[in-house]
Amino acid sequence: METDSKEWGKWLEKCGTESKKLTCSEDVDDKLYREQKALLTDEDGLFHGKCACCECSIGSQYGDIEHFRPKKALRHVDDNTPVKVKDQTGREKDHPGYYWLAYDLNNLLPSCQICNQPGTKSGEKTGKRNCFPLKNEAARVSGPEEDLNREEPLLINPLHEDRSAHPEVQSNGELKGLTDRGDACIEIFHLNLGGRKASQRVTATRELEMLSLEQCPHFCRDRMAVGKGIDSSMKLNVGLESFTSLLLAEI
Repeated sequence: METDSKEWGKWLEKCGTESKKLTCSEDVDDKLYREQKALLTDEDGLFHGKCACCECSIGSQYGDIEHFRPKKALRHVDDNTPVKVKDQTGREKDHPGYYWLAYDLNNLLPSCQICNQPGTKSGEKTGKRNCFPLKNEAARVSGPEEDLNREEPLLINPLHEDRSAHPEVQSNGELKGLTDRGDACIEIFHLNLGGRKASQRVTATRELEMLSLEQCPHFCRDRMAVGKGIDSSMKLNVGLESFTSLLLAEI
């Protein structure tokens, strides 16, 4: 589906209409937000066939549509216990999840199975699951009438932010967090688990260092503009940060 097609417009309109009807995560129709799966996961799609979390190629995997803010009840990263919030009366309750964002394109990202689905690899639990840590839990939003801008997520949405200032590639190819947000991404998406893409990161970093501004004078200015024909707010930098394993793919 092309982003300027009638089908795309109808899908966006339907998502907007159906979003207004949502009252809880049980109301969410998974088929609706998955209708545009190919646009997110295919090699010729918005993310060039890469996982938005780890930047590995989704390839032959059954790629997921990941909700940046989970649509189901939230869980804490450390112990998997429910995240609690207070209702208008001051009573404590489980956070219901950001169900009202289930069809919001700005909340939908392509993901590989390791980053998104609960599982075990090399003896460690994997998958983001329904975690969404904030710098300040007291600022957490729990309903569509509240302002999301008051939240400060520790995870980074590549649709809107450049991640390059948060993790750094070490000489062995592993990632090191430079900020609390970098640490959170590495931990929750298990970016160093089993040497994931370590050798590719080393190779890409070395190749980038060999590029000079004389050889590629427009690199710094143009490297963010990946999504040709897409509205400027949707231009992606996924796969182009300094820590990526596929850094040179779009040069």
